Amino acid sequence: MTLEAWVYPTTISNKWRDVIYKGNDNYYLEGTSNNSHRPALGGTFGTPVYGTAALTANTWTHLTGSYDGATMRLYVNGVQVASRAQTGAIATSTNPLQIGGDSIYGQYFVGRIDEVRVYNRALSAAEIQSDMNTPLVAASDDFNRTDGGLGLNWTKPLPASEQTLVIVNNQVTPDTDNTHCYAYWSANTFNQNEYSQVRISNVGPWNGVIARAQPMIDRFYMAFVFGPNDYRLYLRKDGLYYSLSTGSTETWVAGDIIRLEAAGLNPVQLTLLRNGNTVLSYTDATENLVGGSPGIGIYSPTGAHLAIDNWQGGNLGPLGPAMPETPQTPSMSGNLVATALGMNQVKLTWTPSIGNAGVAKYEVQRKEPGSTGFVHVGTTTGANYTDTGLAAGSRYSYRVLVRDATGRLEEYSGVVSATTGSPTIDPQSNE
Repeated sequence: MTLEAWVYPTTISNKWRDVIYKGNDNYYLEGTSNNSHRPALGGTFGTPVYGTAALTANTWTHLTGSYDGATMRLYVNGVQVASRAQTGAIATSTNPLQIGGDSIYGQYFVGRIDEVRVYNRALSAAEIQSDMNTPLVAASDDFNRTDGGLGLNWTKPLPASEQTLVIVNNQVTPDTDNTHCYAYWSANTFNQNEYSQVRISNVGPWNGVIARAQPMIDRFYMAFVFGPNDYRLYLRKDGLYYSLSTGSTETWVAGDIIRLEAAGLNPVQLTLLRNGNTVLSYTDATENLVGGSPGIGIYSPTGAHLAIDNWQGGNLGPLGPAMPETPQTPSMSGNLVATALGMNQVKLTWTPSIGNAGVAKYEVQRKEPGSTGFVHVGTTTGANYTDTGLAAGSRYSYRVLVRDATGRLEEYSGVVSATTGSPTIDPQSNE
């Protein structure tokens, strides 16, 4: 079992406050408790496990609890902060699963809760971190069904896909070795700011994901793992493959999650992530593929038996009109968006947020790559700000403080991130 949610407590008390609750105490995730105000995970299977410190008021925090029948674990912002060996079955009942309070004891959470996820298995730390960095998905497929074709939700892009991807033992693999095989999700409509991610079952040349694939158009972006220390971004265009960027510092292993993000237009910012962390980026100011859908791809040499599993895809950030709103992280009502402009700038935009006393100014804060804190970078009275002089190929995080006419802090935005482009790479045809 895994319980996840973004929480924004406006009051920290020495009382039990439900985030996720299944009665009567079958299992629960609490934002605060009577143990020094700390968050907690518990249930009838064992006494609660507590965090090391109380959550911070008026701040968004990602809170997760998991139990695998042997160990209880509590995570704060993707980092395990507490665990305890525990055995015992999770009790069942006809009581409803409730969020933010319960009908038995009350225990109402004071604040906001967003992006709740409940799993019937214990997620790994990498999966929890991926969830923390991933909006609730517009589409997903675990491929847990009868061996055979992918099904009606998937479409094979022609002529790029030389053969067909199929399901074997609840995973996806090519039906023929030594062939390029692709499929994109065609059951939903996506905007062009999209992502595609999948778990690689083994490492070899090559398996991964694609983005902005369209019917009858032989063009899309690709992110693949070729070896333990070999991962690449490619462009597929009119029967040819063009290398955009390569990386070698990461060591990929079976079970890692590869993710491709494609954002913007003229230029298009491509970002390759491993287990939620950026490891490669490229700015395409030439081809500028538009629209399309996310998907998957594999080339499996004879005997390699390459496979992938647990795909997710959807729109990036708050830009998805065709799907339920999926903000990149919980944010203020102004929908803060960060867009990389080439290699050295990031543009921030938001909808004006009006406080009780009216907005006097917005203060922009930035977190540098590798830093743990935010620094002030600028102030504006408008609803946009462009941060300049940044390092190429670097991921920056931002938040905006809203102050009213009296100078009082009205609210923080959520945190958004953008990766600046890497230096231009002349595309070369793949051998």
